[in-house]
Amino acid sequence: MNPVQIQMLLGQGDIVVLELHGRLSRDEWMDNRDPIAAACGDDVFSRKVMLSLANANYLDSTGVEWLLVSDQKFKDAGGKLVLHSASRTTSDFLKMMRMHLVLDLVPDEATARTRLTNYSNGSPKNA
Repeated sequence: MNPVQIQMLLGQGDIVVLELHGRLSRDEWMDNRDPIAAACGDDVFSRKVMLSLANANYLDSTGVEWLLVSDQKFKDAGGKLVLHSASRTTSDFLKMMRMHLVLDLVPDEATARTRLTNYSNGSPKNA
């Protein structure tokens, strides 16, 4: 079993680009440190972050809980989390759990980038 790993692909400028690999389950964590904070630092929650789920090979309810907690950390710190490129299985599971009503889930990286580009200071920019 591969534990969840977060890889920072780009972290300069306005948007942080992250990629998740492995099992999205808290059961797989080696310690109690949040994987996003471990990869990017504790101040990451105040930034705009796009997280690719394309390489997530497993998702369970504890992984969904972590996504919800992470999303709230971003909201509390004035940042924004957009999840993108989930496999069909992962996307269907999240929709079945009605997470698309709570989390910002988009189909691809381009849509995630647009969503974050149009987001400023805790709210979407007015068009």
